[in-house]
Amino acid sequence: PTMTDIPSVQWVVIIGTIGGVLAFAANLLKPATLKVVLIAVLLLGLAAWGIIFFQLANVTPGSFEGVWDTAMGAGAYAGQLELAKQAGMQIAPTGQAFPVVGLLVGFWILFGGFAPAIFAGEVKKPGQTLLASSWAALLISGVVIIAAVWLIQQVVPLEFITAQSILYQSGANTIPSIYFFTALFYPGIP
Repeated sequence: PTMTDIPSVQWVVIIGTIGGVLAFAANLLKPATLKVVLIAVLLLGLAAWGIIFFQLANVTPGSFEGVWDTAMGAGAYAGQLELAKQAGMQIAPTGQAFPVVGLLVGFWILFGGFAPAIFAGEVKKPGQTLLASSWAALLISGVVIIAAVWLIQQVVPLEFITAQSILYQSGANTIPSIYFFTALFYPGIP
């Protein structure tokens, strides 16, 4: 699939089904094996974020408009801003709004990380492990989200992020995500 195909209903169903089957299959593993799988997935996820952070840290500030126009066609950057204004974009949020949104996502990730363990009832020492794992999840996801927000703000103008969000909410086919923005700067496999 191409980047524009992924938001389609067909690909959402396919990717969601694959994810659901993999999650179900992982739950059939023995607890010791599942622990190894979960640690491996965590490390792979952190490595992926490390690649994104390294790539964004090496982007020249102020180059986003040119990169966007190269990928999407001449004048596409200004066109996106104009379309967003027509869709009702009036103000750009301050930089303080993004960390708050990131924290909300972080709490969602934190809940998603420890909820299966609570509902499964397979925690050996809940008084120790749940508190420690909750704090670790909050710390790790918080660091990742704060770093991601800070780096994306360095390379993508806030007005453009706002425009992409407004267009997405109004039904336009946009992909306002850090993965997509990073891929524009580094379209290779990593």
